[in-house]
Amino acid sequence: MIYAIYIAAAAVVGVLIGLVILSIAWLRKSVSNNIRSKTTELISVYDELLEEKSSELAALTRQEETLPGRTEEPLPAQPAQEAQPAAAMRASELLNIAERAGGAVYRDDTIGSMYLKIRENFSFRLEELLAAVSGAAREMGGTAACLLKCLDYDTVYRLSTMFPEEQINILRETLPTEGITLLEAYIERNRTFCALRFYDHLQALADAEPKPIRLRVPAGMAPVQMMRAGVEIIPDEEICEGFQMEADRVLYDYCIKAKELR
Repeated sequence: MIYAIYIAAAAVVGVLIGLVILSIAWLRKSVSNNIRSKTTELISVYDELLEEKSSELAALTRQEETLPGRTEEPLPAQPAQEAQPAAAMRASELLNIAERAGGAVYRDDTIGSMYLKIRENFSFRLEELLAAVSGAAREMGGTAACLLKCLDYDTVYRLSTMFPEEQINILRETLPTEGITLLEAYIERNRTFCALRFYDHLQALADAEPKPIRLRVPAGMAPVQMMRAGVEIIPDEEICEGFQMEADRVLYDYCIKAKELR
């Protein structure tokens, strides 16, 4: 009996599923037919609008063709003119025409003489200049300048954090003989010692010491900075003609720089 009830229930469920499937299939077919019919109606409406606009455009075209004065007559043929040979012009005449028209001026009567004056007053040979100034050349720095190279500022600052006696003892042990001489002379003139003040004293002495002559020349004359005959040669890209010389805190300027021509 129980099996019969299960079989009957399964049969009912199968029938219901079949009905649902049939309903879905019928609904899909109905929707497809509706969409197809609506699309066909819209296309027919667009076709009617296109035909209407085409007929209106054809009517306007016919109306314009019937308006008076629309016929175009061919222009009368112009008589052919014989080509006349262009008269040959001299180069001087062409230059004058270009100058009167505001073009470039190809002639300048003053640039030649000006260039000769520049070459006459500012040209030089490096070997001749070195031979002239080598007698006054000095060695690269004196005793104070050499001590400044040994004592960098960080070292001097660390020394200043110690007691004065410790500072003096360390300097006496590390400085060369010439440096110890300057140190003892400074101690005799100053009751209290400080490494920072001693460093400033050395800088003042180094500034007063004679320095080598510095010669600044055009970059094409010296490829890199160098020392020759006791003279420090420095290439300068700003110098066009001539040179600059620094000697005994005096600047001798015999050059023309690019910034002066801008």
